[in-house]
Amino acid sequence: MKNSIIKSKYIFSATTVILVILAWIILSNITKNTFVFPTFKMMLEGAKIIFVDEPFVLPYTIVSIVLAIVISFIISAVIVVIYILKKDLLGFFTPILSFIHVVPTMGITLYLFFIVENARLIPFILVVMVTVPIIVEGLITAYDNIDKGIMDVLKLEQISFFQKLFKIYIPLMMPYILMTLMQSASLGIKALIMGEYIAGYKPGSQLTIGNILSAYQDNTGVVVFILLLLFVMSLICEIIIKILKHKINKSLIK
Repeated sequence: MKNSIIKSKYIFSATTVILVILAWIILSNITKNTFVFPTFKMMLEGAKIIFVDEPFVLPYTIVSIVLAIVISFIISAVIVVIYILKKDLLGFFTPILSFIHVVPTMGITLYLFFIVENARLIPFILVVMVTVPIIVEGLITAYDNIDKGIMDVLKLEQISFFQKLFKIYIPLMMPYILMTLMQSASLGIKALIMGEYIAGYKPGSQLTIGNILSAYQDNTGVVVFILLLLFVMSLICEIIIKILKHKINKSLIK
């Protein structure tokens, strides 16, 4: 039953993709406006730029987002450990996290542009600032959803906090952790590109996807290809997280 549902889901997803492609082709032929509906040949120019002319752009983006998410996760983990030890202390971080969560990403980016001397650091800092509140919220939700019976038993056990953390809390929280990482990675990619776009390109610096979007903003073929590339990257990340989550759930059941 479950396999048939999954198969139907993939069939419907594939159908949607095909319908979108057909609608694109029809609208492009009707309007004859290649700026709004660039041709596939125009999109291939974007592929040439990313994979041939600037082959280090994609690896640089992947390394940047992974490093930023790792740092965000470490910061968030420290805050959550403090929350577990003494919940009241979360109030110290709440105003800062709430402010970052509410303020538009564009506003944070512009502010960083004026206070950070090294423009190349802006996208990186932006990703950390945007993703930390999401990761903290996800980890706290994961901890609060641990079965109360397990928590009561742990209070009676003579084991250290770190033993509880690594042997009990983290394994039980892992599905939530993976879901939170997926959400933060998806948002982090968008924040990274926005930061790169606003920061602009400095001669001698590593060219980034945001720089390319800025340089080719009048070439919608390149822009659409990059958007599709980012979509595929997010989709691959989501698939990997789901596979890991499925394997972890199976191991927990065993």
